[in-house]
Amino acid sequence: MILYCWLLGGILYFISIYPPSAFVGTGLTINDLFFFILNHDLDSSNFISKIIYKAKITLITHVVLVSGYFTFMNYIYYIYFDIKNIFMILQMVILYTISFYVGYKLYLKTTLNNNVDDIILQLKKYARNENELNDIIKEIDEYYSNNVPIIHGDVEHTKIIILGNWLFKMELYGAKIAKLDDTELFLKETPSDTNKHPALSSLFCVEVRGIDYKYPPFDIILPFNVLEELNSRVKTSINTLLIEKHNKIANTFRQRISGNPKYTIRKEEEVDNCLGCLYNKANVIIRKNCTPIINELNSPLCEECHCRPLWCLRCLALVYESKCGKNIEDGVNPLFCKANCPTCRAYFCILDVSIIEEA
Repeated sequence: MILYCWLLGGILYFISIYPPSAFVGTGLTINDLFFFILNHDLDSSNFISKIIYKAKITLITHVVLVSGYFTFMNYIYYIYFDIKNIFMILQMVILYTISFYVGYKLYLKTTLNNNVDDIILQLKKYARNENELNDIIKEIDEYYSNNVPIIHGDVEHTKIIILGNWLFKMELYGAKIAKLDDTELFLKETPSDTNKHPALSSLFCVEVRGIDYKYPPFDIILPFNVLEELNSRVKTSINTLLIEKHNKIANTFRQRISGNPKYTIRKEEEVDNCLGCLYNKANVIIRKNCTPIINELNSPLCEECHCRPLWCLRCLALVYESKCGKNIEDGVNPLFCKANCPTCRAYFCILDVSIIEEA
């Protein structure tokens, strides 16, 4: 019985913080319930007031849930208490330790100047007095009401919102805020296995850092199209870093396939532009050149690919890197690493990529 109650607490915790998308879409979350109970009408054009109120509701929700859960568990232990049961006493010690720790953390969030995600405290760093602070809030609210913000993410407290010259990384009890003309971006890594189509929509982990150190650096993960828009608004962009990173990947890929058989086409044969960048001409093709011997245990066998040339070396290199880069870094032989053809999804290895040459 007691173990089931512990399990119930864990489920409630995760559902309250990471509600299922179906519940979010229909408004059936615990936060929505508290919004309904408190019945507070917000002006939809006041962005700052809205996110501050949402943060407060989230905090109230968690305080009520935590208080109710620990009170319930205390009642359960009171009913089933057995002084001879050492395991039960240990559970009670753990329960009270966790309850005091969580209570202390929530107390810090409600105490002035202790919540690092407090929105007003962060905006005050860019204002010398209350009038300037009000002007900043008014500027953000006006942009929000007159323009469509750039929003990435589904869960409310993990969304990235770009409003003109401001970036908000939403958190449970507030947000991390960066003023973009005081910001520089640092490329950290490209997470692999996160996209169905890595060549077109790779995710990038980027560190957001204030040039004037008005806020501690924090990380965000964005798809390339959102990152491009953000990149155009910051003081120090990462275009150079991205180009250098992609050039290095392409050069390494070119070296690995340079010894493979060439694929010859006639001079009059027309070659399409690359499906990935839509700029370069397709100059590589996937054709099975390897033998079953070139295979590792539990690794899928290479398959026949009958696609016509549709990808340039650079974009196919990014596809291969997104699938195999981490394994190669971990010491796996590149010959044993398999990726999928971006068009037909056939498995191929590094030996199956041929550079196109005119006859």
